Amino acid sequence: MLKLQNGIDTSIVDSVQLAAGKITQMRLLLGNKNTVMVDSVIHDLTVPSGSQSGIKIHGDIVVTPNHTVHVLIDFDANESIVHTGSNKYQLKPVIKTL
Repeated sequence: MLKLQNGIDTSIVDSVQLAAGKITQMRLLLGNKNTVMVDSVIHDLTVPSGSQSGIKIHGDIVVTPNHTVHVLIDFDANESIVHTGSNKYQLKPVIKTL
């Protein structure tokens, strides 16, 4: 994810037809082999419920008929990775929808 910063973005969801209405939350499901590099050393990064129920993102997104909806999410890596001790790291994501 850190490659996607300073104006660089990507699509993470394929185009789908959604019913008109309001989306109040989304979930991102992460893979199993997540890592973080600290001082040139790669450490495992645990993600509580990341691969089961996902990371919940709140927002108020209005879907109108025959329009494309773009949702930009802002992931704050500095605030999201927590050192829990003994060279263990955990992802507690700080994410905003824009």
